[in-house]
Amino acid sequence: MGTAPAASVATAYTLGQELYSEVTIKAIQPGMEMSWISQPHGTGARDFVTQSTSTSFASDWTSLWIEISGATASSTPLVIEWFVNVEFQPLTSARALTAIARPNPAKSTTAETATSKIHTSLGSFIEGGVASAEAAVAKAANTALTTFMDDPLDSLASLFSMF
Repeated sequence: MGTAPAASVATAYTLGQELYSEVTIKAIQPGMEMSWISQPHGTGARDFVTQSTSTSFASDWTSLWIEISGATASSTPLVIEWFVNVEFQPLTSARALTAIARPNPAKSTTAETATSKIHTSLGSFIEGGVASAEAAVAKAANTALTTFMDDPLDSLASLFSMF
């Protein structure tokens, strides 16, 4: 399993020839669980982008690549469960929806700093299922917030930047 930019949908890839920013190799066995978290890797990671499912995906987030070797072509060696966070943005022309939407909260430098520290310290692959991923993220968040609160000047500066 590897972490890399989004793949082109209509392209054939050669097994073992891809370059990944992160990689983990696991023998497939009953009960095996791995968690993977996409990471931002571009300036547009927080922007909403119209996607095309027929040609390619434009994304400033990493993608999960899975290569399976050693299995016969007609076998089903792996079952994947996806837990996906999906966000929607109503079109500005859809006035009926945007009128009832709550306004965006004020920008929080503290939250952005903590999120960046979590992403840089966590990594994409976590051994285990959803509970393991939740525990790893909670631990990284706790560490990031503790580190942030240890610097009182940084905390005060962040507090005043919200006003």
